[in-house]
Amino acid sequence: MSRFLWTQMDDVGPTARLRHAMCFESSNNRTILFGGDSGHNGLLGDTWMREGDAWTQIGDTGPSSRHSHAMCGCGTSFLFGGRGRDAYFGDTWRILSGDDWTQLEDTGPSARAGHGMVFEQHGARVILFGGENADGPLGDTWQWDFMREDKWTQIEDTGPSARRYPVMAYDMINRRVVLFGGVDGSGRSLGDTWALTAAGWAQIAHFGVPSSAAGAMVGTDVNLVSYGGLVGSDDLLSGTWSFDGQFWTQRQDMGPGARWGHAMSFDAKRRSIVLFGGAKAAPGAAGDQLATGDTWEHVISDPATTPISGSSDKESVPTAAFVNVIPNSVRLGQPMQITVGFDKVTPDPVTVNLAWMTKAAFHAANQSGVSPTAGDVHHLPDIEAFPWAIEASTVVTNPLNAPGFFYVIAATSNKVVVSVEVESLLF
Repeated sequence: MSRFLWTQMDDVGPTARLRHAMCFESSNNRTILFGGDSGHNGLLGDTWMREGDAWTQIGDTGPSSRHSHAMCGCGTSFLFGGRGRDAYFGDTWRILSGDDWTQLEDTGPSARAGHGMVFEQHGARVILFGGENADGPLGDTWQWDFMREDKWTQIEDTGPSARRYPVMAYDMINRRVVLFGGVDGSGRSLGDTWALTAAGWAQIAHFGVPSSAAGAMVGTDVNLVSYGGLVGSDDLLSGTWSFDGQFWTQRQDMGPGARWGHAMSFDAKRRSIVLFGGAKAAPGAAGDQLATGDTWEHVISDPATTPISGSSDKESVPTAAFVNVIPNSVRLGQPMQITVGFDKVTPDPVTVNLAWMTKAAFHAANQSGVSPTAGDVHHLPDIEAFPWAIEASTVVTNPLNAPGFFYVIAATSNKVVVSVEVESLLF
């Protein structure tokens, strides 16, 4: 059993709560928390951000007070649904810029709470599954596709059974959405694991992890991490589990203690898992015994770093070359050397596909026989900065305008070596 070190943070932040939601905004390098249930003073509708290791309350406008809603980070924060005092919500909100929420006018999933939701980075779409309404658990799957319709559409597919309070996260390594657990209509805690790809839902064989619901799970740049949850109506869990795409592994930890209804996010800038709040007593306990307001972090240790490289088949390229560079882990601020073939005579492009970072492509092409010069520095969105481009309209396909830059570290008549450094992830 490998060790997993949690550290309680000594800071002032949101009040105690459970069944709130959190996500990481990669465009702003911050964690956003919204809403929840205070346990004794009612529902909450406040928004907090965590930059570095400090909480700050932000935003004057936003969704109404609620609990059991879902959030995910797609550059900025995206929120759907939840439950108020007397009704379920079916509204969609996003922080488009700054600190305030904007309601998106759209018809989509029915009003619900306790659903799972995650951003599928490589597909540039939000995936929502399940939850419950007044009639019981739900088992439908919806997507919000930013690159195509930019609205909710239901995915017609056979997948997990109807359930409330599953946990969902995006597996960056295997490029798929992973769902675990939940509670079915009879109140039974589930222990199945499912994966969603472009081909649809498929159940994954798994071993060891206990059935649970109302825990939390995040995707990191190396694996998925799940913490805590509830089995039945009164069995609280305290274990940390990691999932590598095939196997669940329990991690030895000294940390937040048994709880449910908490929330977690992965701070990609600091490579830190952030956990906040939850309940340390079973449902039905006295209100002042339910909600907690503690913040815990686990910093993922830096692995041994090696250059992440890709190259074309030939150093001398007669027409064009294409190299696809998809690292196993995405690291902020870590340069990656990419070698591509380059032809000094033919003005066809050499393409480096950085879709894992920006859903964009960097086209390096010769113009008037001039190669890029070692030391050239270019920002990805800056089309005019390419003196060796064919046409500005084809230089950078970067519709979502992710920040980042590359610089040329070597250039010859038939080869270009560039180093790409990611300033922030798009999603």
